[in-house]
Amino acid sequence: MPFIRLFSSSLPFPPFFELRRTNPTLNSMHVGCACGLLQEDTGFVPISAVEMRVKLKSREAMWQAAGITNVDYNKTDLNITRCMAINKAVWDWAVETAGNKTMARFKRLGQPYLMGDDVDSPIGITGPTWIKKPLQYTAESDAANRSIVRVQSPYFAIKNQNDGNVSYLRPVGYHYCKLLSPARAMEWIYVDGLRFYDSLANHST
Repeated sequence: MPFIRLFSSSLPFPPFFELRRTNPTLNSMHVGCACGLLQEDTGFVPISAVEMRVKLKSREAMWQAAGITNVDYNKTDLNITRCMAINKAVWDWAVETAGNKTMARFKRLGQPYLMGDDVDSPIGITGPTWIKKPLQYTAESDAANRSIVRVQSPYFAIKNQNDGNVSYLRPVGYHYCKLLSPARAMEWIYVDGLRFYDSLANHST
């Protein structure tokens, strides 16, 4: 069965994606933009990409290409966990890869990321709302009243048709995600995620 593997443990940092597939003509993913340097590098704002705008082949299309029949698009793609699972893998990689002393400091003084449900971004009056909806970073408090940042991906899915054998003018069988950049996750652990509790103007009680 085709699958997307996010990271390779043999590398010091992850390639974007690796695809294993039975159909060599099937493309799985396109990163449209790793976007987001909002200001100059002054040390006061992150310099990594705010988001990665990613166009994936839908799970429905991938399963059909693998020869699976009676695939239920409503279950494979119309859900709020596909992009979240990738974001969680990115965050887990950053946590596992960061230095031991760095992670000990972050666990003590950091403001962790928590992955939230994907945000449906359907066609609107001016076209796909996914295009302008950014990856969402929302400051919240957890059950222990400690500050966290919830990360949520806008997503947009398109049902496959005729196993994808249609004109290129008809975009079928895709799943779009705004994803967390591995660089942003690592930068958050080392620098920006420490500002809330460990800066001169911190919020510690």
